[in-house]
Amino acid sequence: KIIKSQDVLSVQVHPGDEYAKLHEQSLGKTEMWYILEAEDGSGIYAGFNRELSRDELCSAISDGTIREELRFHGVKPGDAVFIPAGMCHAIGGGLTIAEIQQSSDITYRLYDWDRVSGDGKKRELHIKKSLDVTDTGLMPHVIDTVFEQKIVSSRYFDVFRVKDSIDIQIETFAGVYILSGEAGEYQKCDTLFIDDSIFHLNGNFEALIFSTHKGVAIK
Repeated sequence: KIIKSQDVLSVQVHPGDEYAKLHEQSLGKTEMWYILEAEDGSGIYAGFNRELSRDELCSAISDGTIREELRFHGVKPGDAVFIPAGMCHAIGGGLTIAEIQQSSDITYRLYDWDRVSGDGKKRELHIKKSLDVTDTGLMPHVIDTVFEQKIVSSRYFDVFRVKDSIDIQIETFAGVYILSGEAGEYQKCDTLFIDDSIFHLNGNFEALIFSTHKGVAIK
């Protein structure tokens, strides 16, 4: 997904596979954000400033003090943030983000900054399920990818950032998102989906490659 946020988005959490299978008949959702564009002072929320009990988290949601409990991370283009299932998170305003995730749309909204819609109503929250799956002990860090080719390696997916001419040997499935420059006929913002092949990209470019875990080899 490519996400552009003008204002801070709702605070969400995703279940892991076991909970999602039991309650939603679905996969869970672990994801990663790669920062494409960021206005000055913009950032994301991920995890908490301290470990909270279930009761403390419930109270913080009810009285709005969750704003102070959420951990804010300033980000810049090229940064990445790994968001495992169970980690509360929100995308701040002024960002454009590439999101790589498990194939799941299960999202629990636990706080929406007390916003109301045009009809004066607040959006639905999923408090009980959020409390069931939130792990307040998860403490993330922002990954500076300047010198990293492999950005994330998890049991669900691997993400690489590559540049210039490369050969990609694909055993299962991979996606390629052109970050800048040109790779043959492909240009910035183009996305390619490739399966079970050897694929060559040539040119002056930077790109994200995402695949199933250990699904590709890059030469």
